[in-house]
This record gives sequence, C-alpha cells and structure tokens, in this order.
Amino acid sequence: MTIKKRYAIPLIIIISLAVYLWLHRAPTLEWESRFSTAPGFFVKGRSIASCADGGYILYGSIAPQSLPNNKDCYLIKVDKNGVKLWENTFGGAEQDAGMSVQETTDGGFILLGITFSTGAGSSDMYLIKVTADGSKEWERTYGGGDTDYGNSVRQPPDSGYILLGTTYSFGAGNADMYLVKVARDGTKEWQKTFGSVKREVGYSVELAQDGGYMLLGSSQEPSLKNKVYLIKTDASGNKVWEKKYGINNFSVGNSIKRLKDGGYIIVGKTLKQTTSEIYLLKIDNDGNIIWDKTFGEKGEHFASDLVESPDGGYVIAATSYLKRENLTNYQKIIVKLVEFIPVLKKPLAKYLPVAKITNRPNPDFSIIKVGEDGNLKWWINAGGEEYETALSICESDGDYIILGESYSATPWVGSVASSSSSSQMYLVKVNAP
Repeated sequence: MTIKKRYAIPLIIIISLAVYLWLHRAPTLEWESRFSTAPGFFVKGRSIASCADGGYILYGSIAPQSLPNNKDCYLIKVDKNGVKLWENTFGGAEQDAGMSVQETTDGGFILLGITFSTGAGSSDMYLIKVTADGSKEWERTYGGGDTDYGNSVRQPPDSGYILLGTTYSFGAGNADMYLVKVARDGTKEWQKTFGSVKREVGYSVELAQDGGYMLLGSSQEPSLKNKVYLIKTDASGNKVWEKKYGINNFSVGNSIKRLKDGGYIIVGKTLKQTTSEIYLLKIDNDGNIIWDKTFGEKGEHFASDLVESPDGGYVIAATSYLKRENLTNYQKIIVKLVEFIPVLKKPLAKYLPVAKITNRPNPDFSIIKVGEDGNLKWWINAGGEEYETALSICESDGDYIILGESYSATPWVGSVASSSSSSQMYLVKVNAP
C-alpha cells in the first residue's frame, strides 16, 4: 500500500502536467513558401482564397526593382503544400496591381484591382475573369475621369460580381466608397457611392444574410478623427443603414466576415498615442456592437484580414513589431537567449509578441487566435530578419494559410541579418492545436 501511494502522487503530477500541456499546446508553422519570377523584383501578395481542389489561389503585384512603379497584376496557383502549379501576369504599360481574388462557381477565378494602363481616368477599377488554369477570359474597367480603384470582390448567388473600392471621380467630394455591381460577363449593372465632403474609403465587401451587402472601410470625421465605417445596403445597392465605430482618434476597418451565428466580425487597427493596436469588433445583424477588443503591446500592430475558425473563434492575420526598449524583463531574457543561441529563435518565438525585436521598424507576420468571446487564445509569428507584412488569410480543414510580402532572403536566420533589396510573395501555413 505504501508503494502504491509512493507512485500515485508522481503519476497524478505527470497526468496533470500532460493534460495542462495538451490544453495549452501551441500552433506550429507547417511550411512556408516564397514566390517571385526572378531575383530583382518586388512581389507582393494581397489576397488568398482556398480552392475546391484543396489548393490556393494567390493574387498581388510584381514589379522589376529597376522600375518599381511599373507593376503588373500577379496570379499564382499553388497546391495544398504551397508548391506553385502555374502563374500568370496581367496589365499594360503603366502601373497595375491585384487586390482581391475569389474562386468562381464555374471553377475559374475573378480578380479585382487597379489599373493605370487603361480605362477612363487616371486609374480605374480593374476586373479580370480567368479560367481554372489562369487564362484570361475577359477584362473590364470601371471609373470616371479621376482616380478610382477596387479593393474587394465577391460573387453573389445571382452569379454576377459585387465590387467595392474608392472613387475620386463620383460622389459627394474628395474620396467616397464606390460600389459596383456587374453581370456575369462584366457588364456594369449599377454603381453607387457613399460618403461626404470628407474622405471615405472602401476596403471590404461581404454578402449579407438577406441578399444585400455589408461595406466596410473608414470615414474621416469633421474633427479630422477617423472612424470605422460600415454600410448595409439592399441587393440593389440602396443604403439601409450606416454605423461608425472607433476608439481613440483614429480607427480603420480592413476586413469584415459573415459569421455562422448571423452576425459579423470586423478587424482593423486603432492608434493609441504613438502606437497602433489591433481593433476587433463583433456586431449583430443590425450593426450593434456585441463586444470589441484591442490587442498588441507597445509597438506597432495592425490587422489586415481574419477568418472564423471551426470552433467559433477567429484567427487574425496581422503585422507587428516591437522595439527592444518596450519589452518586459521576461521578454528581454528570451531575446538574450535567442541572441546567444540563434537556433532557439523559432521555438521561442511564440513567447514573444513578435518574432524579431529590433530598433528598426521591421515587422513580422502575426497569426492570432481569439475565442468566440474575443479573448486571446494564442499568438504565433513568422518571418525572417527583414520586413514582412501579412495581408490575407484563409482557413482549410482547421489550419490557416496566410499571404503577404517578405523582404527576408532566408527565414529564421537567427541574429544574422539577411538583407535583400527586393521582395517576394510570402505564404505560410499554420497548424492549429
């Protein structure tokens, strides 16, 4: 009996420790991929979508280092392991850039962005329809005599497309939200603008529960404060209601997603004195705030996109950096360990708000999981010694794939800088615990 008691206590401790570690297990980076046509190019990934075949479609821009303003739209299809299957570029003699991509019901893809090469004005919304292998079917431009551009595209159930961006050509003055509905062949059906004599910008459009649309962006107030700006329209683009949200003097909404419970989740950033924090809001179907949260310690943190996770929480694609003087004593100890033993950087990265600590503004990818109540669950980082920006995210079988831009030639190279004057499209897959 004494022997049994002797082993019972250690066994209970071991079991308790195992349960604790299982409950607090961290996410891991499964793989990362970098894409460019050749050395000496600036390549940025702006939008990612999962595909029916298990792969992913990536959209952004590419420009030679010698002519950085001579961009083209850049489309890449990769398999489930991030291996490139094919690529294509689109554009003319001037500057063109891809901003948003979606797989279409016919197995092809719809691409939205901006073009300075063609159209009615200085720049226009640039919509391209391609087949499943990336071959162009048609392209269209939308806009007036001034500057116009597209940021977000979705395919409604009627098989046309809804486009959101910003216009300086139409509306009440300065910049206004610009909503365009087109038919399946790209023929414009109607357009609407929303705004005031100040500046309103459209970043993200989502399909509403009732067949209308949710338009997200930012609005400049008469006091020069900036607010998250949300508009609900009906299926014909007529405004049903509008809401403005924000804390501090400057808040921006970058992405909105419809949730399984009928509400919506919004993510962006808010400025707090000399720093910025991630700003997350959950709202109901009428735009009323259920809760709002901010994330990020001293430094710079901003979120570009998010998805709902299978368990009802949310995973955010963000960009973050901290300066050494803003670290806690605990974090400083970890940084010293990493500097002394560089191979510890990757396993210890999850214990820091960002993967690299620097006195230069060189941020990293931050992938952040919060629960259904908005409380933080985990925070993992990815990147190299130089500059990384996370811009889009999608979910696949409970894991997360994040797209953006990287100036680091080699990821996780310890304390030795690996400088590169060009950039690559950067893709990361995170296995959730």
